[in-house]
Amino acid sequence: MALSFILSERAEAFRSDVAQTLATALPQSIRSQIADERIDLSRDDQATWQSVLNSLGWGGLGLPPEHGGPGWTDEEYFVFSRELARADAPRPLLYCLKMVAPTLLRFGTPEQIARFLPGIISGREFWCLGFSEPNVGSDLASMKCPARKMNDGYEITGSKTWISDAHHADLMCGFFRTSSGERKQEGITALIIDMHTPGITVRPLLNYEGTHECNEIFFDQVRVPDTDLIGEEGSGWAVIKFLLNVERFDVAEVPRSIATVARIRNRIGALQNTTGCLQELTARLARLEIDLRALAATECRYVLGTPQEDLTEAAPSLLKWVGTELQQDLLELLMDAYGEQAQAGLPPEAAQVGARRPVEGGFAGRAFHRYRATTIYGGATEVQKELISRNALGLKA
Repeated sequence: MALSFILSERAEAFRSDVAQTLATALPQSIRSQIADERIDLSRDDQATWQSVLNSLGWGGLGLPPEHGGPGWTDEEYFVFSRELARADAPRPLLYCLKMVAPTLLRFGTPEQIARFLPGIISGREFWCLGFSEPNVGSDLASMKCPARKMNDGYEITGSKTWISDAHHADLMCGFFRTSSGERKQEGITALIIDMHTPGITVRPLLNYEGTHECNEIFFDQVRVPDTDLIGEEGSGWAVIKFLLNVERFDVAEVPRSIATVARIRNRIGALQNTTGCLQELTARLARLEIDLRALAATECRYVLGTPQEDLTEAAPSLLKWVGTELQQDLLELLMDAYGEQAQAGLPPEAAQVGARRPVEGGFAGRAFHRYRATTIYGGATEVQKELISRNALGLKA
């Protein structure tokens, strides 16, 4: 079953131009990593790809034209994201371009926008997001890491954990406790942290399959100037909600799942009927393709068919919940289609394959284990269901 949508003539011509451009502009060394379902590109590779996008006039993806955006329609953005996945190209930098840049435009000062946006668009500066803490998990309103008000700014002593790409980051958009109120959402403040400031220690938290994406961060009397306050002191919860809504739309990863379906179909097509499981694999793929088509149509309706002001806060939660669970199901099928070979991509202590270690499908086992986290980050599935019950059904927790 082909996953496609009827496009306007303009969008179809745009799609063709993007596909041709990506075919020549995308470095093969980067393409091969995305084709292996990798998400842990090195900083150099990420910077190289952002530089390529910038040279094509695509560096400010998602931003208004006056701030470096390409000035595309919603339909063209929709098409572009699918062509990136089809070409095995990395998605635009999630934390820097897709999350921090819009946040600065919404809540930052003109000076902050002028200071930080050029580095994001060019790929010179990388950002991370300082959300979670030990014993907090997805309940971000319970964060406790304090930022003590000083005469000329703030002083932070505490820690954050599960911070993606902090080992690559020059800057952090972080959230800290500056006071306590009647509601735990009150008293949270958004700050820009220079990650090269004395007193900051970044330690890796390796994933089960051996990749390095997350980190824990320790702050020891780290000073932050007043000029690096985002919005007003104590108003950080509004910034958090804005950031997470942006992330949940993207984390559904519909284009990537469409690309995964193509990889599964190719693998099943290469299997011999003598394997004895071909019929089961084919039936599972058909069911998942139906689910993916429904999700893709829902995303299309939200992105192209519904005015943004009419979308409830349940929309990104729904996409995130369904999209991440479907992504996991697809990667499980991909791993099963490769069978024993899928374990070749895991560290020796995690793999159960003996001396025989075929490598063709090794990426499948690694991807399966890596993406088990997608139903947790950005707000766990249980949190998304609660948000949907509140915002779409009007139920109280």
